Amino acid sequence: MRSSLEGKGVLVTGAASGIGEATARRLLDEGATVVGLDLASEAPQTLSDASGYLSGDALDSDAVERAVARVVETAGRLDGVVHSAGVGGGGPIHLLPDEEWDRVVDVNLKATFLVMRAAL
Repeated sequence: MRSSLEGKGVLVTGAASGIGEATARRLLDEGATVVGLDLASEAPQTLSDASGYLSGDALDSDAVERAVARVVETAGRLDGVVHSAGVGGGGPIHLLPDEEWDRVVDVNLKATFLVMRAAL
């Protein structure tokens, strides 16, 4: 049976570990053309057959635009985005320094904006 993801171009952020890595692996298994973007310098072994992997920050609009362009180059189009890059505060909120909160908001909100803007 042919997968409905066969030939679809998908960008996955946070692709080097956790939910992002597992999602990218599943998309590959279903026949999608996957490009991963993550801070890690190299793709995990589980994604060695990905169509592309870029080391970059989802907070860097140039890196995000390069990742979207790579999907379009390899798949001919961008059909979907899984924005899995994200961080937690790392402690109780009443002890969280302002700088750490700013980082959480940047990674979890601003990066989402940058990825969606580039995808459109």
